[in-house]
Amino acid sequence: DPHPGSTDDELHYVQRALALLPESMLLLSVRNIDPLLLARTELHDVDVVVLANVPAPSEPVAQRLSHFVERGGGLIITAGNNVEPARYNGLLGNLLATRIASVGATHDLRFAPAQDAKFLPEGLVGLREARTQKRLLLDPSPQTLLSFEDGSPALCARDVGEGRSLLLATSIDADFTDLPFRPGFLALLSAMLRNVALSASVARSSFSPGEVVELPVPKQNAWVEVIDPAGHTQRLRASAEERMLRFTATETIGAYQVRALDSTPGATPRSRGAFVVAAPRAESDLSAGPVPSSTRHGDRSAASAVRRPLSNLVYLLVGLLVLAEGVVRLRRRS
Repeated sequence: DPHPGSTDDELHYVQRALALLPESMLLLSVRNIDPLLLARTELHDVDVVVLANVPAPSEPVAQRLSHFVERGGGLIITAGNNVEPARYNGLLGNLLATRIASVGATHDLRFAPAQDAKFLPEGLVGLREARTQKRLLLDPSPQTLLSFEDGSPALCARDVGEGRSLLLATSIDADFTDLPFRPGFLALLSAMLRNVALSASVARSSFSPGEVVELPVPKQNAWVEVIDPAGHTQRLRASAEERMLRFTATETIGAYQVRALDSTPGATPRSRGAFVVAAPRAESDLSAGPVPSSTRHGDRSAASAVRRPLSNLVYLLVGLLVLAEGVVRLRRRS
C-alpha cells in the first residue's frame, strides 16, 4: 500500500528496521515495487515475495506466485485494509497458510508466549507488549507459529511444493497494531524471512569457524551433500520429520556448497545454495602499521645492490668513439 507520505507508506517501518539488520544475521537485497508491476516483475532471482497489505492479485499473477512458491520460493502475506478475505481465499487459497475467515476489531490484544523462541525471543518484552487493534480472523492451522492471547492464530505457515508461505494476521505498519514501535519487531521480521527463505537464507549469511549451520531439509530428496572449501563431500541423511539438519564441520574457512540428492539411482544432485565461513575479525589486526624502512639496520645487515640502467652510459661511449675516429681521420688528411 504505497503512500506519498513516508510515515504512511506500508513499508516505511519495515525498511527502517531491515536497514539495521547486521549482515552477520541476514544479508538482504530489498526491492520495493508497486503491486501493479508484479505481473511484469521477473522472479527468477527472487528468494522471498512479501505481499504487504496488497489487494488480491489477478488470476495470472496468482498463478505466477503459485509456480514461484512450488519451485522453492518464499511468500509472506501481511494484513491491512486492502486484504479482502473472500478474494484472497479464492485466488490464493492454494498458497495461504490457512483460510481467512474475516477481519475483526479488537482491543489491545497481545501475543501469547510462543513455543519457538525465534519468533518471540525471551527478554524482548516489547514484542509481548505489542497491542493489536484490528486483525484477520484466521482458521486454526497445524503450523501456527504465533498466537494471540485469546488463542486465535497470529502467524501461520504452510509448505507448498518445495517452497513455504506465511500469513500474518496483523499489519507490518501502524494501521492495525503498534508492533513496528516495539524492539522485537526486527527479530520477528528476520525470523519470518529466514523461515520462508529456506536454503536461500543460508546463502545470505556468513558463519564463524566451528559454528553450527542449520540446513533446510529438501522435501523431495533423501540426502543433503555439503562440499567444503577443500573439495571434500559430507552427506547427511534427510528425515521427513525434521525441517533442519545441523551441520557442524565448519572448521575450514571458505565457501561451502550445499546440494540435495534423492534416492533414485543415477540422480543428479540439485544445488541448494551455499554459505561462507569467514575468519573471525577478533583474530586479525586490521589497524594501520608503520611503513617499513627502505634499509635494514642491525649488527649483520644484509648487503644490498642497486641496479641502474646502462643504456645511457653505452650511448655516451659510442658517441665518444665516433668523435675520436673523426678527429683522427681529419689529422691524417691534413
